[in-house]
Amino acid sequence: MLDVSNHQRGIRLSAIPDLDGVIVKATQGSDYLSPSFYDQIEQTLSLGRLAGVYHYIGGQGVEAEADNFVRTIRPYLGRVLVALDWEKEQNGAWKKESYLEELIKAVFARTHVSAIAVYCSRASYPWALVTRNGCISWMARYASDKTVHGWQATPWAEGDPACDIRQYTGHGRLEGWGADLDLNKCYITAEQWMAYAAVGEALPVPTPKPADT
Repeated sequence: MLDVSNHQRGIRLSAIPDLDGVIVKATQGSDYLSPSFYDQIEQTLSLGRLAGVYHYIGGQGVEAEADNFVRTIRPYLGRVLVALDWEKEQNGAWKKESYLEELIKAVFARTHVSAIAVYCSRASYPWALVTRNGCISWMARYASDKTVHGWQATPWAEGDPACDIRQYTGHGRLEGWGADLDLNKCYITAEQWMAYAAVGEALPVPTPKPADT
C-alpha cells in the first residue's frame, strides 16, 4: 500500500506492481488543496484499489481545517478511508492532543464515516486518544533512512506495537516510479477497510429553493 501526495505528482499508479491500495493527500491546514489530489484519487478508484484520503493537520483552527478537508473529499465519502496526519512539521497545534481530538470529532460530525484513521510516528503516537475515539491506528516506524527496494512482507519490528496500518519506510523504491515512495503494510482486510469507510448516517442534502413562479 502507498500513501502519496504532490511529491509524487505525475505518478501513474497503474505502473506500480502489486498495488493493493493508495491513501492520497487531499488537504493541509485551513486552505491548502494538493494539486495532485483529484488525479491521484481518481486513478486509485478507477483501478479498483482500496482508496483513502488524508488531511495534514496545520493547527490553523479546528473548524477551518475540517471544512477544508471535508469540502474536498465529500464526493468520495463512502468509498474512501478518511485519515488525519498528525506530525510536528508545519503544525502549530503539535503536542496539543486536545486539538487533534476536536478535529477528529469535527471531521466525524461532517462525514459520519464509521471510523477515522490517525497517522503519527511511533515515538509520538497518541494511543490513548486513538483508542478513546475508536480510530484506526496508522503508525510510522522505520528501521533506518536507507532506501528500501520492493515491498516488504515482514517489515522491521513488525507488531511492536501492533497497529492497523504500518508505514515502514519513506524511501521505498518500486518499479514504475523513479523516486522515493512511502510504503505501508495494512493489517485490516478489504472488507474492514470498506466498513470503516462507510457512511453511517445520510449526509445532509441541501433543501432546494422553490422555483420562481
